[in-house]
Amino acid sequence: MAKIDTIENIANSISKSNIAVEYERCINLRNVHAKCNLCKNTCPQAAIEVDFGHFQIKNTICTNCASCVSACPTSALSCINPNRNEIVKKAKKFADKSGGLVLFVCSMIAKEYNIDTQKCLVIPCLNYIDEYLICGLKALGVEQLGLICAKNDDSYLCYNCEMLVKADWLGQKKSNENVTANLQFLSVVQRSKVLLDLWNIKMELVIFDYVPISLKKINNDGSKSKEKKSKEKQANATYNASRRESFEQAGRDAATFVTSKVSTLFDENKKSSDVISVDASVKIEDGKTLSSKLLNLLPAIGQIEEDKTIKTKFWASINIDESLCNYCGDCGFACPTNALKYNRSENSIKGRLEFNASLCCNCKLCAQACYKKAIIIDNAIMANNLISKKINILFEEAPKL
Repeated sequence: MAKIDTIENIANSISKSNIAVEYERCINLRNVHAKCNLCKNTCPQAAIEVDFGHFQIKNTICTNCASCVSACPTSALSCINPNRNEIVKKAKKFADKSGGLVLFVCSMIAKEYNIDTQKCLVIPCLNYIDEYLICGLKALGVEQLGLICAKNDDSYLCYNCEMLVKADWLGQKKSNENVTANLQFLSVVQRSKVLLDLWNIKMELVIFDYVPISLKKINNDGSKSKEKKSKEKQANATYNASRRESFEQAGRDAATFVTSKVSTLFDENKKSSDVISVDASVKIEDGKTLSSKLLNLLPAIGQIEEDKTIKTKFWASINIDESLCNYCGDCGFACPTNALKYNRSENSIKGRLEFNASLCCNCKLCAQACYKKAIIIDNAIMANNLISKKINILFEEAPKL
């Protein structure tokens, strides 16, 4: 059923996505053997279509929640409105005024609870925050960072957010197995805590499941409190229902008409059938992926013991099962970041395969491209191998005598 607010905000439904795509970084576009569907599986609206030679974000469905952004290992996706730099600049100003404290709140809760925007930084969704942003804020002097994500009846209000939940499921509790609301920021905070702890960096990260009273605007004009407004909403439920019913048919027809008329507008530049071609021989530069950005930043603000084992989604150690390997070098050619590098001279049979863990983003494309299944990936890696940017030789042809 079409909803009244859908009709009233139809312009927003057909607007351009605030998620930018750098196609040359997407491993599904780089290699026919890629099986990465992280962005697609993360999207709560099923707005992403991805396959070899094809990538599309459906603008009519995408709600710009940014769930997909932090899921991508090669940082092929990014937020552009606001982007990370804009968020950091505003957060730095808040921190300078509050002695190192920054509080983030999503636009839905800010509106619902009448949040004072002078005390809290409002962003479209808490999923706009990633690990690099958190660690970057620490480098800029932020000592305490809080994310406000209120709960109602033991369920996050995100499950009532049209950005994170499909319209048909809005208002249903988390226990309903049909409801998918990817709260990426919860995992981001946990991973950030792990990274900060590994590098012995002190920073207080807190997720608030309530809205502190001190953040709410003081009503000096006699306006109703949130509790009174809630009761008033309940009292007017019958009126709203009948109003909705009267607009229902017209709304359904209007939505269908508008959607059909503008369907060619946002497909004009990139049709779903268009083939996207990228040059896979051009590698992603160091410092462009989230993994490499973190590795460049963390040693600058903290220190890790070399004998520690790092186990996160950002890096991995690679080994070769030489009983299976035929030394074709496909893993090195497929690697998007040059973490794996294969060289073979004209008369060489085996060649040489090198692995630089500091360039690895744990995308797993090397294993997916290896038809011999000779690649062994381990998410655990020794700190000294990572921070020293040591090059390990996975195999090398013995010198001729």
